Amino acid sequence: MKSILRESFISNALNYVVLYKIISRMIKPIKKTKAYELGIVDEKGKILRKSKTLKTKEEKDALTRLDIFVFNLKRILGPLGRSTLANIAGALFLLKEQDNYDILKDNENSFVLVESRYSQFLESLNNEDYIFIEEISNAIGDGSKLGGLVGDPPVDLKKKKKKKKKKDEEESIFVEGKTHEIPRRNIKSLIGKSKSKIVNKNMTIRAIANEIEKTLRRKYDVEITIEKSSKIASGSIVINAYYDPENDKTGDDVAVQIELKVSDPEVLLNLDNDMWTKFSNELTDAIQHEYLHMSQYRNRGYVKTSEYKPKISKELKDFYSSRVYLGNSDEIEAYALNISSELLNKYRTKQKAIANVKRLDKSLFTASPNLFAYFMAFNFDSRHPVIRKLLKKVLLYIESQRPSRN
Repeated sequence: MKSILRESFISNALNYVVLYKIISRMIKPIKKTKAYELGIVDEKGKILRKSKTLKTKEEKDALTRLDIFVFNLKRILGPLGRSTLANIAGALFLLKEQDNYDILKDNENSFVLVESRYSQFLESLNNEDYIFIEEISNAIGDGSKLGGLVGDPPVDLKKKKKKKKKKDEEESIFVEGKTHEIPRRNIKSLIGKSKSKIVNKNMTIRAIANEIEKTLRRKYDVEITIEKSSKIASGSIVINAYYDPENDKTGDDVAVQIELKVSDPEVLLNLDNDMWTKFSNELTDAIQHEYLHMSQYRNRGYVKTSEYKPKISKELKDFYSSRVYLGNSDEIEAYALNISSELLNKYRTKQKAIANVKRLDKSLFTASPNLFAYFMAFNFDSRHPVIRKLLKKVLLYIESQRPSRN
């Protein structure tokens, strides 16, 4: 019998990050949620106020489609909800149901529907699935410090309209014959020059994107586009990125594209300092990731790397493709760079970051969503060749970087 979880739920690399977000909500006590503080739910997770009665942005943000699912599931779990194992199983159920959040959001019988679907979900699991759940639970521990996440790993985007690139200016960024990353602080500093024109201002995402793109293009070959998506919560911004080696080689189009996904491009946003910090950090990581790919391709004459071939059955197509993507040598190097930044941001010193990586401290998974995604993709097997290669590069990048100061 095939594993239900591995075949149906873990459909791509991005789903690992979605799962990470869901787990963080499942583990967080109801009394510590903003919805409870605002009187939207009671201590058991029962929803006291319907979505359509919420007026302020703070209230609406506290009760998203996902939150409604989580609160209903917590009520179903009852005392079992204190168990990490039960919370992980619940998180996997929510990942499976992510396309149904809208359907159940304002349904009067949403609690009953969730309870019924969850029962069916449990009945569908087999022994291999429960072993998988236990692996995740053991890796996370009690989850007391598991936090949220802004944005997703870079994914391929559709090609957009052409813009002439400034190739001559960029050549000085790279060092001939070696893969060379742009220091994170350089990108963050440049993005920061647009902060005063954006923070605490009522602006559409298009206006924000134009301002940042104008600033970035002083030095980098970057285009920022906007994509509307019904799956994005109101007021949230999801960042995707893509490097096109052919555009970089010919100079006919922009090489790096950043896509900002929002629920409604016309809605006015007002980013405060905290929101700006999260947004600019995620944007910085995406640009640094794609520019490392640019360096990789330029230094080998734009030759594509050979595809990584996982030693698992192709019958598990989605799970197989996740490993193909994450096991690619270019992606290992680029994600190692992002992971090193996440760890330095969390631990602040190289010594502490290196020590935690070497002993595989469980706090690594709360500090780095990208590292969590890799371990989940490869069964939390620290001896797997991809994981060993990733950790080795993470250590090298930690040694070469400065600790982040947000």
